[in-house]
Amino acid sequence: MPPFRARLVSSGEELLLGHLVDTNAAWLAGQVTSLGGSVEGVRTVGDRQADIEEAIRESARGADAVVMTGGLGPTEDDRARHALAAVLGTVLDEDAESWAAIQRRFAAMSRPCGDANRVQALVPRGARPLSNPRGTAPGLEARVGGCRVFALPGVPHEMRGMWADHVAPALAARGAAGSVLARRLRVYGLGESVVGERVRAWMRPGGAVQAGTTVADMMTTVRLVARADGAEAARRALDAAWAEVRALLEPHVVGEEDDTLADAAARLLAARGQTLAVAESCTGGLLADAFIQAPGASDWFLEGVVAYANAAKIARLGVCPALLERHGAVSGEVARAMAAGCRAQSGADWALATTGVAGPGGGTVPKPVGLVWVALAGPAGVEAREHRFADDRGENRRRAVNAALDLLRQALLQ
Repeated sequence: MPPFRARLVSSGEELLLGHLVDTNAAWLAGQVTSLGGSVEGVRTVGDRQADIEEAIRESARGADAVVMTGGLGPTEDDRARHALAAVLGTVLDEDAESWAAIQRRFAAMSRPCGDANRVQALVPRGARPLSNPRGTAPGLEARVGGCRVFALPGVPHEMRGMWADHVAPALAARGAAGSVLARRLRVYGLGESVVGERVRAWMRPGGAVQAGTTVADMMTTVRLVARADGAEAARRALDAAWAEVRALLEPHVVGEEDDTLADAAARLLAARGQTLAVAESCTGGLLADAFIQAPGASDWFLEGVVAYANAAKIARLGVCPALLERHGAVSGEVARAMAAGCRAQSGADWALATTGVAGPGGGTVPKPVGLVWVALAGPAGVEAREHRFADDRGENRRRAVNAALDLLRQALLQ
């Protein structure tokens, strides 16, 4: 049986204006693929009902499933339910259970339920409501020709919960016999062109496994997609390719799927039973934040110090004033002193430090905007590395965090 064909529709004027990034479509595409389906298109429309109607009709034509997000709120510009009713050629009826669930939800939050929310209980005749225990907007499911259409709220955590509760089970039986499987490998420290050259054999058309690459935040993601007559054959092909590709890219492989550099370092610290502290200047807390995103970080992350001013570097980290006077705050010498002082004062096994010229001002000819030093103090001593990034403040800070994370990751691999 071929993989089921799915199309995604995102609605909301805020998406077209660029005020919000459509993370829902990316997440849903991954979920469809994981069920053995094939996403054949993603469409974004605003709040106009006519545009939503057209998107439903066009997306449903030739597809097995359409998953819509957005437009199910209680305000006049939320037109998804009205658009679906128009496509079905039917009217909207109030669903008593949906209205009762909405009222219970408001009561649980100790908030009054206004009449405006009653519109969220309207269901196109012939469709069925999908319960939403995480919010006030029920979803909808209907048949448009031979296509199953699912309408979900645009709020990400509500949408993801309703996918798991309603949509994934409905599509799983159809996708179980599918023949499309995908996995992602995360690589740091190799340019996309180098990665592409190493996985070139899997980029040629016609193979059982196809590779593709994307780059974001200095991380290259290698996507492997296997297609075969059955799920088991696809899995075998994917496993074999995965092992070969990973071997070609080591030791630069950080992890898989959504793994970050911080995730990789966290796993290594936990496995060693060792601890970490950080001292930050130019990154201003971003490095500590990257680590504490990991569940269980309190087991190995001790503390973070943001020592932005020179006086703070002296008082909090024990950096010698003469060192600052002689070399300046943005230097390998001061980065090493920050890391060593952080390790000594915190008692951690490892300490990372960052200092740099983030910009947009403050640069000089010898120390331009984008110059960053990262240092790592550990059981074997202190190491510092120089980096020269761009002229964008936010980008420089993010890249400095990645550079520090990878310095720690490399040390922990030894």
